[in-house]
Amino acid sequence: MARPGFHDIDAPRDRAVVGLEQVDDEHFRLLKGFTYVARSGVPHHVFSWHLTCTDLTSIPRPFRWFEGRHGRHTLPALLHDHQVAAGVDDPTSHSYWVRRASADDRFRESMDVVGVPAIRRDLMWASVQFLSRVRHHGRAARWAMASWSALALIGTYLVAVRVPLSWLGVDWWPVNAPAWLVWAAVLAPIPAALACWVPWTMLRDHAPTAPGLTGFILRRWWCGLVMGFGILVLLPVGALNALAAIGPALADALSRDGGQSPWDPPAGCGD
Repeated sequence: MARPGFHDIDAPRDRAVVGLEQVDDEHFRLLKGFTYVARSGVPHHVFSWHLTCTDLTSIPRPFRWFEGRHGRHTLPALLHDHQVAAGVDDPTSHSYWVRRASADDRFRESMDVVGVPAIRRDLMWASVQFLSRVRHHGRAARWAMASWSALALIGTYLVAVRVPLSWLGVDWWPVNAPAWLVWAAVLAPIPAALACWVPWTMLRDHAPTAPGLTGFILRRWWCGLVMGFGILVLLPVGALNALAAIGPALADALSRDGGQSPWDPPAGCGD
């Protein structure tokens, strides 16, 4: 049996070698597939026709200072792209929830297998979970993540913006904030992650069979904790990068000569 990791789809004992063809400014087509062998020993095949359009890793530009769109995590991202799309998107189906949850967790496991550093790995995994909750877990999940996002903005302001400014003698609102308010903001991710990141509605309707339920809940809670504390650094730096990106965008807008992209618009590019 092949060791856990990514292997050549035609020569399972060899390391994976994939081929990509660029189809537009942001997307690629898989030309040569690969096989991922999970730690359980189960192989997962990704053939070239499984990914006719992928953006590699969907990392917004303001956060690419932390991790790029390609790197050691590229093959896990391609595996995830295939597995989340390999089936009918029917939120009322139990198999739909199992497939998406398994694909997200396999993304984390495969990044660990190929040696993506733990903090980067868990933050990318948390980002995938956030998008899954917003896009595919229904209205209740979108409200939960909107509430979490609002709390994250408030907490980031109180902890990552206001506290450093107070050390510099600048006392922004709330003026003379008590210490307990800052500590509440620091600790808020613990209950917020449990309330918002665990898909309670999904578990009510499509609960995984025991004994995996406790581990499933703990993984989603940990995911929220990672993002809740990580965003204290990611959000301020990302906001500065977004402001810095205005300059290049303005330069492009002013210098655009109406030239046509060398690629035709790709067909079938989805989530």
